[in-house]
Amino acid sequence: MPSGHMLEAHRILWDKLTESKEGEVSIDAIEVWNKMLEVLKFLNSCIV
Repeated sequence: MPSGHMLEAHRILWDKLTESKEGEVSIDAIEVWNKMLEVLKFLNSCIV
């Protein structure tokens, strides 16, 4: 399953977001998102 790693990344991001205080985004969630964004940018550059 090629996209399985992104599914796992989304699960981790969701967990970090639900652990955040109401009305705030935790530093952990931001760090996970930034790592995911790097991968998405890389994958997008491979397609072009």
